[in-house]
Amino acid sequence: MAIGISNLWDITDELMQLLTANKGGATFTVTDRSPDEIRSLPDDTYLSLYLFHIAPDKFQRNALPVAPTPGAARETRAFRTPAQPLSLDLYYLLTAYAKGVNASRDEQRAMTAALKCFHEHPIVTATVPDDNHPIEFVLSLEPETADSV
Repeated sequence: MAIGISNLWDITDELMQLLTANKGGATFTVTDRSPDEIRSLPDDTYLSLYLFHIAPDKFQRNALPVAPTPGAARETRAFRTPAQPLSLDLYYLLTAYAKGVNASRDEQRAMTAALKCFHEHPIVTATVPDDNHPIEFVLSLEPETADSV
């Protein structure tokens, strides 16, 4: 069994599906494109969930390695080094963009739905398509300052 996921897109896709399923009556299209790109898309209200920064998780960096599988046969006399998961923090930029007379209202409705969705679903359980095993990850909303990234 693999440790973790093999593709960051699995996390982004799961978050986009979560937002699409929890619109709360608002009308918008969820996309993973950057805020610059959505301005050139056709008229609509867009909610952009853009992965803009990845950093090692400073709290899991020195965690104990995952124990070897009990009963696994050893090929040599030396112990194999157990696999250590790469723990990452993913930072997404969440923006709303709309065109038209009611653009400001539509943007705020989309952002309200997204914030409510993330607040109500802080722990997300997903099944990774490649390995077909469940994973869990935690969402936390935290503003980033310009000098912290």
